[in-house]
This record gives sequence, structure tokens and C-alpha cells, in this order.
Amino acid sequence: MNKILKNIAFAVVASLSFAACTDVDLCTNEEHPHLAVVELGYDWNGVEANDSMIVLPYRCMSAWGCTYICTPDGTKGRYISNAPDSTVLNDTLKVKAGELRFLTVSYDTNNQGFSYRNVLNSAAIKYGTINLQYRPYKLNSALLLDAYGKGIAAFENMGYNYILNGDMFNPIYSQYTDVMNISSGVNSIEFAPKSVLTNFDFNFDISAQGVTIDNIVAHLSGIPYRYNLTSEKPLADSTAAVLFDVNSSGASKYSGRAAVAGLLRAANSESINGAGILTLAISVTNGAGSTKVYKVATSLYNYIPGLENLLYGSDREFEIDAPIVITNNGVDVSAVSSTGARWFKM
Repeated sequence: MNKILKNIAFAVVASLSFAACTDVDLCTNEEHPHLAVVELGYDWNGVEANDSMIVLPYRCMSAWGCTYICTPDGTKGRYISNAPDSTVLNDTLKVKAGELRFLTVSYDTNNQGFSYRNVLNSAAIKYGTINLQYRPYKLNSALLLDAYGKGIAAFENMGYNYILNGDMFNPIYSQYTDVMNISSGVNSIEFAPKSVLTNFDFNFDISAQGVTIDNIVAHLSGIPYRYNLTSEKPLADSTAAVLFDVNSSGASKYSGRAAVAGLLRAANSESINGAGILTLAISVTNGAGSTKVYKVATSLYNYIPGLENLLYGSDREFEIDAPIVITNNGVDVSAVSSTGARWFKM
């Protein structure tokens, strides 16, 4: 008898729980009483934003979502898919009330750096498959040749796919909010999107004795090829390489910046192949007026403290203080850095 009573009590509790979980979804009124209006705003923190913004509301219970596109200030917009009822109006975002998260991302289909994967698919957010993917470029593409000149021929046959450095295209900004309790009536959300790119700054010690340094191009491997917009991190299942300029900052000091989605750490301190390898192509003119390109590489393993394998999200600065000395007799990279790392001739 006690067992029968326990089973009945369990069934009653389960029935009540089911009703509570599905009450919103079972409402069939023409003007849904559980819809909520969401007024959107954006804090751009001084960034000049020109792209449209995609907004993907995601209701955790019942995995409901829709796709909405709006102006950078959020005041004008329209549905792209899955509007919650038939009475929605342009410039008004209505959602199903409850616990929701909101993904917003800048949207420019002409962006030369990234292409979009599932950004307009309101169902994809449930599976975490909304990504940005770098557009691939050949080393001899017009964009790269125009940006870095013929000196990039030094990187031929290295076997990498190439992506554009962040200074060559408009960055993409995104944000995936925490869970918000959206109630019937009017709700306000102010987004503060951030660039998906991380700045990696490199400082070098390169001295020229009897020769003139004409140009330096850096080559950095281990850039994650995709960026997931709901986990807000790069996906390191495949990687590419990026080029960036290195410029003089006085005396033997040089610096350059890679603005990329992230960076994979090198396998070890001696490797000069694979991820996390920095290579320089240094074009010089010697005392006789002849030109030559010297190529040197170093592993970034020793420059990354701790055991971090994938760097992203926070800007980093690397002091590559192992000196490079170039004379009429060639390039000298015999000295090691303060971290114990060194350059290798290629």
C-alpha cells in the first residue's frame, strides 16, 4: 500500500512539474500574453560602428529562438526568421518571456577577413554551431602582395593557409549575454560588444652594421581558423598563418602587431615548424648595393608563461629580446633571449 501511495504522489508531482515547464508554450491566445518587448541599446565605447547587428534571442526552456537584424544603435530593425507571432512590427523586438540569453554580432557579408556560419540560423544556437570562419588567402594573392610586397616570397613552400591580419579589415564585434529574466511587458537590454580579435604585440632587437634594413615582414603560425560566438573563444581544430609588418621604433628596436582570433602555443622551445612559430623575412641592402633577404625563426613556447595552450581574449605583449645582428657577412643569431629562447636561421 505504501508503495502504491508513493507512486501516486510521484505521478502527481511529475504532472505539476510538466505543467509548470510547458505552460508558456501551451498558450494559444491570438495575442500571446507571455510575449515581451525588448528595447535594444548598444554601448560602443568610442568605436565607430557602421555594420548592421544580428540579434539572436534564445529562450532556454523549449529552446526557442528567432533572428532579428537592427541598426548599430538598436533602434531600427526587423525579423529575419521565426517571429514569435503574426502581429510583430518593424522596429519592435518581441520574444517569448522567460529566461533568455541574447547573442549579438556585427553583420557585414562583404567582410574580407571572416565569413559567417549559421549566424542567421535561429536554431543553431541550441547546438553551439554559430561560428566565424577566416577567409583563406594564397600567399601570392593581390591583397597580401599589395600589403607586404614581394618580400613575402621568402615564405613560399612553408605549407600554410593564410588569413588577413586584423588591420586589413573591419573587425567583427559580438557578445553572448548571461541568462536574463525577460518578463511580459517592456524590457531593456544594452549590449557592449567586443572585437573577436586579440592583439599580440611583438618587440624585437635587430641591429644593422654596414647594411641597411629595407623591410621586415613577420610570419606567425598557429592562428585558430574559426571562432565560436556562443563559447566566445576560438576553435583550434584547424589553424592558419598570418603576416604582419615590423617597423622601426628607434635604434635597434622594432615592433609589430598581429590582430587575430587567437594563438596556439608551440609544441616545445626548439621547434621551428607547426603552431606558435614566429618567422621574420628581413630585406637588406649591403655596402655594395646588393639586396638580400634573411629569414630567421623562433618558437614562442618560452615566451608564454605557465601552461596556457591557447591564447585569446586578453591582449599580450612579447619581448623577443634575443638579438639579431646583420652585417655584410650575413646574419648572427647566436645569442639567446632572457627566456632561454633563440632565433634559428632558415
